[in-house]
Amino acid sequence: MRSNINVWVEGTIIAALSILLSFLPTGMGTTFTVSLGQIPMIVYALRRGTKPALFAGIIWGFLHFPLGQVVYLSIAQVLIEYIVAYPFAGLAGLFAARLHRALDRKN
Repeated sequence: MRSNINVWVEGTIIAALSILLSFLPTGMGTTFTVSLGQIPMIVYALRRGTKPALFAGIIWGFLHFPLGQVVYLSIAQVLIEYIVAYPFAGLAGLFAARLHRALDRKN
């Protein structure tokens, strides 16, 4: 049980780190931006797997609301852009088992 709590707390910390990294200016022009928060989220997904990483991605998406970083155009846009898009970084966890096997084989 303790290990499970550690995974979820780590995911929450990763989500907070991702939101902090999103404050760094990375704009290239007027329409293209790079999200630095994807880096710790993908590393977390490869470390812990898909389910915890999807949870951390949902937290990351929801953290935009209290910080006032959400632009509301329609309900569908908010759902797609904040609730669906951010957890997609957690899909990198689909490759976690394969990565762990490859690293174990190399040693």
